[in-house]
Amino acid sequence: MRKIQWLTLAIFLLFCKTSFSQKGKSSKSTTPKRDVAFLSMKPQSGQITFSQDNKTIFYFNPSEQKGKVNVLGNDYELNEYFIDSKTKTYTILGKQIKTGEPVSISVPGCHFQKPKGEDCFYGSCVEASVSIPDFTAYLKDISIQDCSSN
Repeated sequence: MRKIQWLTLAIFLLFCKTSFSQKGKSSKSTTPKRDVAFLSMKPQSGQITFSQDNKTIFYFNPSEQKGKVNVLGNDYELNEYFIDSKTKTYTILGKQIKTGEPVSISVPGCHFQKPKGEDCFYGSCVEASVSIPDFTAYLKDISIQDCSSN
């Protein structure tokens, strides 16, 4: 009877050691890349900057008709911008720099405020979608700094 207890304990310990080793291996994996990468730039006068967690995810300068977004590791140049004042929806279009593949960004239902003494509007949106052929990324909790009238 004692041998069966020891054998059971040995098998249990061997199982625990194997599980622990496998967990250790999985913890070494790297954090996956973001579908829509953060850009290394800060909001600037004359442009509309869309951010998540205080980091720029895409921007557009209406006077220059130029902006940028990075989707799945590819840079896209943004060159068209529309805003529907009734629905408070931003729509921004562009193409991948290398291949010309289209990108479409929609940021609906934004709420804005303009603090006294500020030149910019500040807003928030629940969601934004960034679409390329065969792929759409949905981003939550978007902040907007619209300084396009400067």
